[in-house]
Amino acid sequence: MSDAPRTAGPPSGYPSGPPRALPDQLTGLSSPIIWGVLLLVAIETTLLALFVASYFYLWLGAATWPPPGVALPDLVRPTAAQLLLLASPLPVWLGLRALVRGQARPLLVGLPLGLALAAGYLLVNALEYAGRGYGWDTHVYGSLDWAMGGYAALHVTAVILAGATVWAFALRGHFHRGRYTGVQALLIYWAFVALGSLLFFAVQYLAGRW
Repeated sequence: MSDAPRTAGPPSGYPSGPPRALPDQLTGLSSPIIWGVLLLVAIETTLLALFVASYFYLWLGAATWPPPGVALPDLVRPTAAQLLLLASPLPVWLGLRALVRGQARPLLVGLPLGLALAAGYLLVNALEYAGRGYGWDTHVYGSLDWAMGGYAALHVTAVILAGATVWAFALRGHFHRGRYTGVQALLIYWAFVALGSLLFFAVQYLAGRW
């Protein structure tokens, strides 16, 4: 019987060979961060649907909609605001594509451009609501109209704050070809906010004209 020492090996059933290195980051559906954002989007989508259902439910129960003395809102400012918001995720998306290829500068330019477009939406929308001839407490139509507008503005504000934070990290070199999941998550929510606002635009400004 040999007295030579035995070297320890992996237990039976375990793969042999050198251990595989863990990935530097998890992206797409492999990332818990992305799943968290997608679940948030699912919750927010439910709220959007409740607003829309409430709008048409009240409309069906009203003799006239909007109420007497309330004209359908003009389309110029709301359309301009909506176009600004829909365009705002595009430069961020282009910056993310460049970042994946190893180019960080397009993201440093695209993020502030997207933030400026989103801020433009808030400004034009504020001017639009400042000209409303009724308040949130004037009638049920006014309550729902102001609530939907405020809901959309609140989410755009959240996007601006999150985008500014991501930009601050980008300026410090935090994001690169091997680390960009945070930008992915921001872009998913940003696109959702833009599309959700488009749904509100269709209900508030176009449905009455159809």
